[in-house]
Amino acid sequence: MTFDFDLFAWLFYLLSRYEEYESKDLDDHGRYKSSNSITTKYEFLETPLADYWIQKLSEKIESKFGINFWPQQEGKAIPSIDIDMPYAYNQKGARAYIGIFRDLLLGNIGGIQDRLKYFTTGKDPFDTYTELENLLKNESQTFVFLLQNYNLPYDLNHIVDKSEWKDIVTALSNWSSLGIHPSYESHESISKLELEKESLESQIGKVTQSRQHFLKFTLPYTYRNLITIGIKNDHSMMYPDRVGFRASTSRPFLWYDLEEEEATNLLVHPYAVMDVTLRYYMKLSPNEAILKINELQKTLENINGDLGFLWHNSSMSRAYGWKKWVPVLNHLLKGVEQSR
Repeated sequence: MTFDFDLFAWLFYLLSRYEEYESKDLDDHGRYKSSNSITTKYEFLETPLADYWIQKLSEKIESKFGINFWPQQEGKAIPSIDIDMPYAYNQKGARAYIGIFRDLLLGNIGGIQDRLKYFTTGKDPFDTYTELENLLKNESQTFVFLLQNYNLPYDLNHIVDKSEWKDIVTALSNWSSLGIHPSYESHESISKLELEKESLESQIGKVTQSRQHFLKFTLPYTYRNLITIGIKNDHSMMYPDRVGFRASTSRPFLWYDLEEEEATNLLVHPYAVMDVTLRYYMKLSPNEAILKINELQKTLENINGDLGFLWHNSSMSRAYGWKKWVPVLNHLLKGVEQSR
């Protein structure tokens, strides 16, 4: 097998996210549009093409020199959880009661039932932390990202300054790796970013993991800010509206700052699947979502690739129909190696 193109230039283009630097066509949240990517235009977003070509290069080197640098480990599922809104009703005072009228108008029967259950038992539908722990505590590693801000309409942690939040954070730290979930406007303000990181560090110690709220980041500025405040790992590399591999790889890679022509120590962790992507953007049913996940898993089999995914604590609530999606989460947790 020979390569009739510049393989290293192609890999550099994909992994450096070269195409994102110059784009001015952004979505309503100021994010790079997946529709503008070469991976979408040429329909290989759901294939980690960089992994594929690196594997082929490894095979060629092994056949000529007997050296194999391709990782031999089996692919695995990499679960991660975002805590955007710790509670639906708890600690909201009168708002928890007023909302029942909205549920009545919308015909949200599950929401009405959950509110009544909360009023009678105190069980909040977004308090799914025990369920998540039972599902994820035996995973080799689970990342949980915590929003440290309350600023409507996008930052909804209304208990960030209360003892209940500290209790949740402490409990989560017993079974997961915690990171910061920088607030909606923090990618434009390094001072806000630093304050939120310091707030979380005051509870759990040094923080080196991060994922942008709303997956909102701009290259190179957001990544430079993360590096400046001491973040070593970013977990934002995915699209909100499509499943697949934004940087054409299923494996972590070190970010290269194109403008500065500088290799950095920021490790970028790619993810392929998010709960709201499947349900709200792609408008799939739970069964259709499982079929789509199967397709991704099948693609990853041949390259021993990892399937990173993002779920929310609120995405297990009957109030908004998420209970039907718990089987999808269970299916994701089976991992790539069990899809064979």
